[in-house]
Amino acid sequence: MLVLGLTVLIPQFPFLFQPVASVFGISVDQVLALFIVFMLLLAILFCVLFVRESVSILRAHLHSARR
Repeated sequence: MLVLGLTVLIPQFPFLFQPVASVFGISVDQVLALFIVFMLLLAILFCVLFVRESVSILRAHLHSARR
């Protein structure tokens, strides 16, 4: 939720991207697009890790319940 919240809130303040854009020599819109793509990929990664951890917990619980 934090990653998705940042993805929504940070673009509301485009002046935060101005120094980054000047360092890399690209426009603020391109920096904003890269930020949004990065944050959404990070959110997908966290979701996948959450599902993997949940599945491993369930497997461990079911394995101990069978004994």
